[in-house]
Amino acid sequence: MAGTPTPRPYWTPDTPVVRLTEQERTKYAEQIREIVADSSLTYTWLIRRLSDEGLITDKFEMSATLSCVRTGCKADEILRRSLDILREYQERMGLCREP
Repeated sequence: MAGTPTPRPYWTPDTPVVRLTEQERTKYAEQIREIVADSSLTYTWLIRRLSDEGLITDKFEMSATLSCVRTGCKADEILRRSLDILREYQERMGLCREP
């Protein structure tokens, strides 16, 4: 009674992921924390935006990733996409601000 194998494991990238170095992970995490704080955003908002892009995570995984406890392809992708989302947010909000 063997079950039907799933076509993909829990998470796999659609394209190959270039792994971040420890220094890059730390730098990305610091930038993410700064932008979230400076923009008065929440990690719940960021997790939701990641989910909208198809990268499912939760507060525990996000916390472990930002503290560089969790590493690996998915953690690196969370950091990259989070920074991209936040930079895009900053650009869009920068256009909405009054001079």
